[in-house]
Amino acid sequence: MKKIQLFSFSRLLIGVASACAMTSVAWGSNGLPMEIEKTLSALEIHRNQFAVNVIDLEHSKSVLAWQADKPVIPASSVKIVTTLAALETLGPAFQWKTGFYHDGTIQKGVLKGNLYFVGGGDPRYVAEHLWRDVHTLKAMGIRKITGNLIVDRTLFASTSGSSFDGQTHRPYNLDADAALFNFNSVVIRFIPDEAAGVAHVSALPLQTGIRLPKTVALASGWCLGWRNQLKADVSDPLKPTFKGTFVKGCGERSLTYVVKDRDSYLARSFAAQMKEAGIAWNGHVKAGIKSAKAVKLFESASDDVATTVRLTNKFSNNILARHLFLSLAMSQKTSNIRYEDARGVMEHWLVQKVGLAPHTITVDNGSGLSRQSQVTANAMTKVLAYGARSPWSHEWIASFPIAGFDGTMKHRPLNGGVAHMKTGLLNGVKTMAGIVQATNGRRYAVFASLEGKNVSKGDEVLDAVTRWIVKTP
Repeated sequence: MKKIQLFSFSRLLIGVASACAMTSVAWGSNGLPMEIEKTLSALEIHRNQFAVNVIDLEHSKSVLAWQADKPVIPASSVKIVTTLAALETLGPAFQWKTGFYHDGTIQKGVLKGNLYFVGGGDPRYVAEHLWRDVHTLKAMGIRKITGNLIVDRTLFASTSGSSFDGQTHRPYNLDADAALFNFNSVVIRFIPDEAAGVAHVSALPLQTGIRLPKTVALASGWCLGWRNQLKADVSDPLKPTFKGTFVKGCGERSLTYVVKDRDSYLARSFAAQMKEAGIAWNGHVKAGIKSAKAVKLFESASDDVATTVRLTNKFSNNILARHLFLSLAMSQKTSNIRYEDARGVMEHWLVQKVGLAPHTITVDNGSGLSRQSQVTANAMTKVLAYGARSPWSHEWIASFPIAGFDGTMKHRPLNGGVAHMKTGLLNGVKTMAGIVQATNGRRYAVFASLEGKNVSKGDEVLDAVTRWIVKTP
């Protein structure tokens, strides 16, 4: 009998302690936690610019909701939807295949005819892969190619390119390309040599025809403004110029720009790699369609989807997200895949698998670099809750940046708890979506959004939300 009384008394004490902890959470007069209200007020952000939903994953209930059904622009946080759909639709081990074919004959090391480069949607076919594949041609005994390199990009529909903010030379604006090579980008490296008073300049990938200065003078300046001080002009991708100086004391830096003419970019890289491998080739790179009589030489496999998902979310890579999104429709179409095809597959998955009402989430191109995408905080936390139960939950959640450790959350440490969080940023928009493990041991799904005036410092509000979750009793 005494044991029963002692047990009951212990339960009572635990209940009282829990009740006291619950009442210790301060709520403001507007129905938001006091810490969040104060942060909004200090930054002069109206509460109607704010939307949030937080779900206790253990009990499947919302513990904080504010304008949770208001449509908002997700920005890059929508990548969590794209990547989860890709893992479930394609599978984590799926790989894209780049094919090499020819339409002639191979005699005594001479390929008499055209070589075909058939894009399979690989978003990360980069210079190292081209080096590997050119050397594979050499290993097959090919020492000369008499024809052209025909690039078949027909898996994805042709686009006019992305010009979201008019910065078409910036890599984040690059649009999908089934035969994408090295992100169509040139990386200029600056390695400072303070003893000599210069920064040494070099370019990647290896290309024929590119000319750039060997050095740039060093000068004092502000490291955050090194790009402006450099005064780079990349309007001619073959002759980038630097009319300014490189900031000394800032260490090695890289400047990346996109080459718009993708055929000439691939041609210069292919020619350089062929020369390095000792294969004679004087042809051209041309867009085309693989001939029906073309014979396969070999296929080159990409990173798998699980790896691509990790790179997409950790570093908020837009082109990887676009390729993942378009690839959702590869089970339905073998050519001319458009964004609307992927939207149809995404919508079906959201309704049938996640259990959302139709058109609750609208994804434009998969990357979030769009003002046409729309979500609600309620819908996004439902995706997070579903993803936490997915067979591929470990691969998916591990791809989110970790607060204070890596990716886009590296410089936003969290005192207590752990937050796997994907952020989003557009002009006038800040968002976050992820899963937080609080100090009470429970996990919570959260989506929060800020839109409109004064949201440039909105990270403070979003961090206040995360802190509140961590301290949830």
